[in-house]
Amino acid sequence: MAREIVELYERMATPSADSGYFGELVIGAIATVQTGLLPAALVQLNTQAPTVEAKVVPGGSQT
Repeated sequence: MAREIVELYERMATPSADSGYFGELVIGAIATVQTGLLPAALVQLNTQAPTVEAKVVPGGSQT
């Protein structure tokens, strides 16, 4: 899952306030991801899509 998140951020459009992305993004992540990969990914998300509100939900998948 962490790799998928990183790949998605790498494919995002060039940073701009007019990115076309908006709304809420809910991310479920285990503790190691929350303290490892996720902080940098959230910074990148905020830079590239400032109108997206990211919310992190602790825990794993619920399948």
